[in-house]
Amino acid sequence: MQRTISLGKRGISRQLKTDLTGYAFIAPNVLGFTLFTLVPMIISLIISFTDWDYTQGFGNWIFNGGANYVEVWADKWFVDSLVNTIVFAAGVVPVTIFLALVLAVVIDKFCYAKLPIRLAMFMPYISNVVAVAIVWVMMYARKVKKNPTGSITYHDDIA
Repeated sequence: MQRTISLGKRGISRQLKTDLTGYAFIAPNVLGFTLFTLVPMIISLIISFTDWDYTQGFGNWIFNGGANYVEVWADKWFVDSLVNTIVFAAGVVPVTIFLALVLAVVIDKFCYAKLPIRLAMFMPYISNVVAVAIVWVMMYARKVKKNPTGSITYHDDIA
């Protein structure tokens, strides 16, 4: 499908307006992704091929090719960490997902009190978020009747 830009009596075409609106909506996301994800990844990749003393600033990059990657395979900690990661990703994660799926099917098909069981199983996730929220609310609480309750706003004289 070929698009043409008509700048006649009516200005730009409706399709071009729609396209520009879409680009305007995704521009902040693309800009943020580029600045905060893509550029740091490229710089990290470039730095990985150097012998850089970061305390001396960006000026003294000494390119050493792939020597860093050859050196990392001789490091016992790296190899052990890689083996642990592979075992976790290939063994623990699929087994955990399988057991969770089996448990969910058993609860859904064979239990009468589905709602309380689901609530009991999901409660640790919810209670953690609620507990953290309560702590932060208490830390930011204002002074009430000369009773300082918030540790962050204890010395705040605004209230």
